[in-house]
Amino acid sequence: MSGLGPPDPPLVDAAAGIVLRPWRPADTAALAAAWAEPEIAAGVSVPADRSDAAAARWIGGWSARVESGAALDLVIAPAFEADDVWGEVGLRPLRPLRPRTAAAGSPALTQPVLEAGWWVRVEHRGRGVASAAVCLMVGWALGSAGRGAGAAQVVARIQPGNVASAAVATRVGLSKVGRLPDGRNLWVRSVAASTVFGSLAPPCAAKEPKTPGGGARPAPSGPGPRGGTVPS
Repeated sequence: MSGLGPPDPPLVDAAAGIVLRPWRPADTAALAAAWAEPEIAAGVSVPADRSDAAAARWIGGWSARVESGAALDLVIAPAFEADDVWGEVGLRPLRPLRPRTAAAGSPALTQPVLEAGWWVRVEHRGRGVASAAVCLMVGWALGSAGRGAGAAQVVARIQPGNVASAAVATRVGLSKVGRLPDGRNLWVRSVAASTVFGSLAPPCAAKEPKTPGGGARPAPSGPGPRGGTVPS
């Protein structure tokens, strides 16, 4: 695997009007507000301290997490006003997972594996933002050296009742392969099963339905809103 970036040049979906960019100190208030959203707090790992000071500390550790290969978390921002924060999409290395139940013909999990997680602020849901952002990130993750992270597989762990995140996973080419011991469904996309995508991103639907309901409880990857999925 060639590394966790950040992608250079930045990942952009002009049709969806989004860009994926690093977290910045100016995003502190937006991150603290996201941590305070009940659906985001229920779906991803957020710190007990959700103050602006805690958000500033988490953002301050962004470069160290990227440089160490621990995680790559990118802001989903509008391409026309990149200082805004619409949500987040991220990747982190993950050991291979073995589903308790597996669908017939499902791919074996091999190394290197990256787990994708995402969240979108409530006011920006229902417009295809999550699908477009995750589409970009999954495509980059599976890209070869020099064009992406070089992962063999991208996975997502999604609660059975999280219809919106399951729809996003389907749109970006992940397949549900079984259920994990913790009850979450495991979704996988392998580079061997992927099409050759010159833009580093698989094709995605332009819009997803707005669906309320619970999020996924992630394995923590630091005190930020990372590692799981929430309604999109």
